[in-house]
Amino acid sequence: MKKLLSEKSFTIITGLVAAGSSILIRKAIQKTVEKKTGKRAPMNPNHEDYRLRDVLIYSAVTAVVGASAKVLMRHLTTKEWKKLDGDTPENIE
Repeated sequence: MKKLLSEKSFTIITGLVAAGSSILIRKAIQKTVEKKTGKRAPMNPNHEDYRLRDVLIYSAVTAVVGASAKVLMRHLTTKEWKKLDGDTPENIE
């Protein structure tokens, strides 16, 4: 079967989808925190309005949810790629 899509395209597309979803998730978490607390999301531990504990919790939640979204988006993109092209590029581990 002739390949319709290249490995380079696969890498670019999955990277863009994963990065885009991560950015959207981070923004959603930020807006949720701001809505719930009435203050900006705690991102800087040196800011006088934020405790180090709050910044660490916010950072951890954002990192875990963002990383999970990246993995999920890569999985879904790969699944759709297989439908289009019949297989994934050989360089995928």
